[in-house]
Amino acid sequence: MSDWFILHILSFNLFRHVEKFLLCDKPFSNHHPDYTRKTLRSILEQQYRPLEIILSDDNSPTSLEPLATEFDEFQDSQLKIRYFRQPSNLGVSDNFTFAVNQATGRYLIPMSHDNWFTDTSFISEAVEIMETNSECYMCLANAVFENSNFKMLTLPNNINAKDCWEILEGDFFIRLFRTGGLGWTQAFVRNTQIAHSLGAFEEPFLVSKSLAKKLNLADDTMWGFVFVLSSIGSVALTGKVVCVVGRPGDSYSQSNKKWLQTRTKVKFIVFL
Repeated sequence: MSDWFILHILSFNLFRHVEKFLLCDKPFSNHHPDYTRKTLRSILEQQYRPLEIILSDDNSPTSLEPLATEFDEFQDSQLKIRYFRQPSNLGVSDNFTFAVNQATGRYLIPMSHDNWFTDTSFISEAVEIMETNSECYMCLANAVFENSNFKMLTLPNNINAKDCWEILEGDFFIRLFRTGGLGWTQAFVRNTQIAHSLGAFEEPFLVSKSLAKKLNLADDTMWGFVFVLSSIGSVALTGKVVCVVGRPGDSYSQSNKKWLQTRTKVKFIVFL
């Protein structure tokens, strides 16, 4: 199992439009650099600009800096890539928090190192929705697993967003997400400035490395910010597939048994 993590973030100048960033917070496997390369390429292919990419290397055995510098030629006033290497392993949650705090953007996309975009207009569409709907703080789109047609989100019949966007009231979304069979996706944009103001990237909304050690669980971000943001605003949803979720066998979610226990136990706490 790999214990090293990589994070990517995209952002841009508020005066040009609004700030943005993309974050990848799942473990980086030293045996699969091509996954991360594909992730970065798919980010560059997004139509939206300007963007900032932040890569936080959680002390992987082999530095990821050479991979980051492969994309130097694409940097300009509209695209910045910032690379950080941690002096020691922070773990999933603490590395996530570090990367979030480095970003200067208003919006953030958590995206694992082994996922990649397939829809080049995803960020542009999400930004337009949130810019024209001031109380919409999050946009979710569908994703499929690698080498599969299985969609992560299952939209109920009363949601007319199979190939377009629909804005849902936050409390309705929470019920749908928790008990309505919606499922989960790794393709979403969130308003990070609002999330920060509500403490959504701090305990108890994530399981830090120190807390995980006390509970004998695996640390994880747990997407607690989803409930924080939807509790005060609306959520935009589409059934359109915009990314692929990679599934290397030695990835964190595939190889760490404690991670499955974490999700079960923490969900019980959150929803009690």
